[in-house]
Amino acid sequence: MSEHVSHEYEKNVTPSKEIVAEAYGDILKHNEEHTGFGALFGGLVRTALKEEGVDVQVSDDIVAEGDMNAALQDIFHSETFTRIGVRMASQFGSFLAYSEGTAATSKAMVPIVQNQSLYTEFLETLEPSDVDDTHINKLLGDVVTNLGRIINLTCSEESINSASPAERVILAEAGEDALRRFIALDDEYSRLGVDNAGLTERSEVFSDELEAALDQELGCNDLSLELRQEYDDLREVKKQAGAYASLSRKVNYWGRNILTEGITADAKGYLIAPAKQGFGPAHWHKDGGQRHWAAAYGFLTQIQEAEHTQEFGAEVKSSLLKSLDTAIAEIETAEEAPYYSSNKADLENVRAAINGDDFDAQKFMAYTQPSGYSQ
Repeated sequence: MSEHVSHEYEKNVTPSKEIVAEAYGDILKHNEEHTGFGALFGGLVRTALKEEGVDVQVSDDIVAEGDMNAALQDIFHSETFTRIGVRMASQFGSFLAYSEGTAATSKAMVPIVQNQSLYTEFLETLEPSDVDDTHINKLLGDVVTNLGRIINLTCSEESINSASPAERVILAEAGEDALRRFIALDDEYSRLGVDNAGLTERSEVFSDELEAALDQELGCNDLSLELRQEYDDLREVKKQAGAYASLSRKVNYWGRNILTEGITADAKGYLIAPAKQGFGPAHWHKDGGQRHWAAAYGFLTQIQEAEHTQEFGAEVKSSLLKSLDTAIAEIETAEEAPYYSSNKADLENVRAAINGDDFDAQKFMAYTQPSGYSQ
C-alpha cells in the first residue's frame, strides 16, 4: 500500500477510544484553564497584583491566551474529532467586568455533532465499560448537553420573537436537526447505559460512607479526597441524567407541536413537582419571588386560549396548583408562624386566578408587582 493510500485509509478509520479520550482530555483541560473559575481566579490575582503596582499582564491577555490555546487545540485534534463526526465549537465563557471593563475569561470549546453517521460508528466501537473512562463519559454527556442548548437557543420564545420570518425558518430547521440527532443516538446511548434510564440508575448508587456524609449535610470541604471524587462523579452523572431527561421531554413536546411552550415551561419550572423544586413555584412566596406568578398566569392564559396547546395548558395548570397547595399547606401546618405566613391570603387569591375562578385582580397585581421592587 502506498504512503498516500495508507494516509487516506487511516483518515477514514474511526479513531480508537484511547485517542479520542486523550484528545477530549486536552479540550477539558483548556476549558478548565481558560474559562470559568480557572481564568476568573487568574484574572482576580492579576488585577490585585496590578493594583499593588506589580508589572503583570491582566485579564485581556488571559482572553488572548485562551483564544490562542483554543486555536491550537483545534489544529491538534480537529482530525480526530472530524473522524468521529464531531466539531469543536467555541463559545464565550463567563465574564467578569472590572472598572476598566475587561473580561476575566475566554472561550470554552464544546462538542457539536456534525456527521451523525460517523458519530454513530464511533459509538458502535464502544462497550458499556468504556464509559467508565472519565473523558469518554464526559464527551458523550457534553454532546447531549449541547444538543439541548442548540434547541433552547433556536426554539425558545425569546429567540423566535426577536427573529425575522426568514430567520425563524432557519432557527426551526436548526432546532429540528438537533432533535433528530438526539433521536438517532438514543439506541446507542441506551446500549452503553448513558441514556435517561441508565444514568438515573447510576445516580442512585453510591457508597454508604457518602450516603452518611450527605445525610449529615457535610460540605465538600469536609469530605475526604476519595469521597469528594465520588461526590463529584455522582454530581456529573446527575447532571447528565438531567440533560438527557430534558432532551427527552423536548422530543415529546416536538411531537405534540408544543416545543416552544414546553421549553418555556421547563425553563420556568412550571412542571417540576414541589418536592424536586429549588426556588420554584412552591417557594415563590419567599424572599420576593411572588413576582414570578404574574408571568406564570400570563403564560397559562396564553396556552389555554390557543387550541393546539389547551391540553398542555391543563398539565401546566395542574402542576402550578400543586405548588400553590404545597405552599399554602406549609404555612397552615407550621408549628410556629413563618416570616412568610402573611402571604397565605395572597397565595389563595393567586390559586383562584390559576384555577380560573373569580379573583381580586388588583390584589393579584399588588402582590406580584410590589411597589419599589426592582425587576
